[in-house]
Amino acid sequence: DLETEDIVVPRLERISIEQLFYMRCSFMVIGIATIIFDWSIQFEPEFYFCYLTNWGWWSFCAYNTCAVVLTRRYFKNGKSDQPTRLEKATAVLFSVSWSMSFMTVLYWVFIFNEDEIRYPYFILIIIVHLLNLVLATTDLFMHRIQFRWAQAPIMTVIGIVYLSTNFACSLGNKQNVYDDILVFYPTEDISGDTFRVGGLGLLLIQASFFVGVFMVWLREKLLGGGKGGTSISDVTVEYP
Repeated sequence: DLETEDIVVPRLERISIEQLFYMRCSFMVIGIATIIFDWSIQFEPEFYFCYLTNWGWWSFCAYNTCAVVLTRRYFKNGKSDQPTRLEKATAVLFSVSWSMSFMTVLYWVFIFNEDEIRYPYFILIIIVHLLNLVLATTDLFMHRIQFRWAQAPIMTVIGIVYLSTNFACSLGNKQNVYDDILVFYPTEDISGDTFRVGGLGLLLIQASFFVGVFMVWLREKLLGGGKGGTSISDVTVEYP
């Protein structure tokens, strides 16, 4: 079963609970600062809620906030006998956070172009479109939280919400948010284009979850000592 130590106790002996706690505090502050900064420089604020990168930062901040609160509670009260709602929420947010942070890969595959390689604009791109994935992956190797198959439907729900949000914003503004992707199959039908791009986003959100499954399996293979064993099935079906 899920235990408090899986979340708050580092799996690496040379790292203390306090160090992991302060690392997550710094991640939370970085995330909040990036969200505020990104909002302040939006060229098209009407599409802010359509960008998957922003979804990644929101979930990243939510996860680290829950982890920080849980660790403080652990310092004060010790281990809980049964998984609390906060512990369950933190474990779920970890899977959602890493999966959504991985979606920044889409930017580098479909949207990024050589014209954006100029200082200081390129530094801003790195911060907004890559830093959260680096921080989330660093965090992944610091604890024993598992991905589990029961969380896959949650990613489906998130994908459907994203599809609906993308559809509403694009139709409301009569413009598709991801015109760069549509270069592969342009049409004059905004609703059709929006549905195809949003549908692609839904599928890729699901795919990112399975990449996270692989990353947890890789973590167990490289570091060992985890509760989930070394097979993908053991790792991902850890908590009933």
